[in-house]
Amino acid sequence: AKLRAPGEARHYIGLLSFRSEEPNASLDALAVSLGVLLMVELADEPTVVTLEREDLDRLRKEESLSSVAAALKTAVVLLEGGLRRVADEDRLVATLNLRRLPEAAPRSLTISLQTGDLIAAQKALRAAVLKELGLAGTSAGRVVSAKEEAAAFLERARDLHSSQEYVEA
Repeated sequence: AKLRAPGEARHYIGLLSFRSEEPNASLDALAVSLGVLLMVELADEPTVVTLEREDLDRLRKEESLSSVAAALKTAVVLLEGGLRRVADEDRLVATLNLRRLPEAAPRSLTISLQTGDLIAAQKALRAAVLKELGLAGTSAGRVVSAKEEAAAFLERARDLHSSQEYVEA
């Protein structure tokens, strides 16, 4: 489906980070998990191409870009996210910053999430990103199986390790 989508209809998204905004480390694992699961959800969309950390590093480092790489570089949306608790409530707030590479300022989104429901949280994040990109979402999304989830986390750990981000890996 991605290959059949015309080039101008494709959206390239790369995850820079998804971290806890809490002063302690209590939300670190959940934030990383939501970031990985969000990228799995977005990859299901036929017009969304998710980029790995190595792809982003290569695009940032290349000085003499071919016309294809230059066009890709200007089409990439970088995603950064943060997660924090809402005081005295059983809710979390996710802040997403989406930045197109040529733009200087990111577009910020704030999404309220119910604690204890990871599936609903990943669906809410997916819907917010697709809406911000102007995509209706042709797939309803799906629940990621434990096997797919483990494979996604393993791949993310490999990417982080190859980028020498050992603590994150």
